[in-house]
Amino acid sequence: MINSEYKVVKLISGENLICEATDHGAHYEICNPLLMSVIPRISKTGMTESLALTRWVQPFTEQKYFEIEKSKIILTANASVGLSIYYEKCLQSHDEWIHEEPTHEELEEIEEEEYNELLEELDNSEDKIYH
Repeated sequence: MINSEYKVVKLISGENLICEATDHGAHYEICNPLLMSVIPRISKTGMTESLALTRWVQPFTEQKYFEIEKSKIILTANASVGLSIYYEKCLQSHDEWIHEEPTHEELEEIEEEEYNELLEELDNSEDKIYH
């Protein structure tokens, strides 16, 4: 079920988070924060952007709840329905990923895919610099 209380939080550090947030006066208590990053990519049709949601502090702690002073926040806004759906899918994927250890074969496949993508990007690059 989509939670209409998901918030987009912009911090003074420049980081953008999506999370569940509860106002506690001088601070917000946030739960399951994910860092929002816009990733530019060059494709055959031109420049595109995609949104990546990654764990914010959780790679370093098992804690799910955090307090952020309001003085460290520039703004908060309600997340759109589309972003909320994406957020929930990412949370679910992260939970599954945390509890599953990839096999050696899966790790090799990921490395090979990334390597092939890099080679393809180099081959498709039309902007070449010659010295």
